[in-house]
Amino acid sequence: MIKAAAVIAIAAIASNAHADGVPLTGMFGVGAQVSGAGGYAGSEHGAAIDAALAYEVADGIALGVRGSIATPSSYPGALDYGNLPGDYQQATYSVVPFDLGITALFAHGRWWFAPWFGEHFSRTASSTNTGAADATLTTADFAMLGMTAGVELGDRLALFVDLEHNLGGPRIDDAASSENPGFQAWVAMTVGLAVRR
Repeated sequence: MIKAAAVIAIAAIASNAHADGVPLTGMFGVGAQVSGAGGYAGSEHGAAIDAALAYEVADGIALGVRGSIATPSSYPGALDYGNLPGDYQQATYSVVPFDLGITALFAHGRWWFAPWFGEHFSRTASSTNTGAADATLTTADFAMLGMTAGVELGDRLALFVDLEHNLGGPRIDDAASSENPGFQAWVAMTVGLAVRR
């Protein structure tokens, strides 16, 4: 919840920045996301919120922070068979991804580009067919590199796309827990509409 609140705070500050005469710029966007990672259950589709807040250091150039959160992806755990025929336990894991990082925003005409570097976090919860549940886990998973770009459509509304890829993390052949499985790569793309100042 803290990370989600940080994203909302970035958006709120950005929305009032220029009105107060402060040289801040930013964006708040909502879009559709597709993500995928080896070790998880293939690709996932969902919704995501992206936000950035940056201080203008020169005409068309700003430095700041960005954050995002997406709807959970889910994947099944290994079957745990009991002693009786047909007796088994099946766990399903739900992973909510967050990204927090630093960004540089470059604007030219109607276009803007914002490469960013940060950390990918996840909040994992599980449920089973027997009603049992493990504790919810929050982990700092791995470093991320991304690029957000957009084009203004008019009246502060913009079309944006965000691409991201992991820079590190456990290899698929490393020992990994069921809550945070090994993976070969984490990639995600979000396309949506944003308000930008």
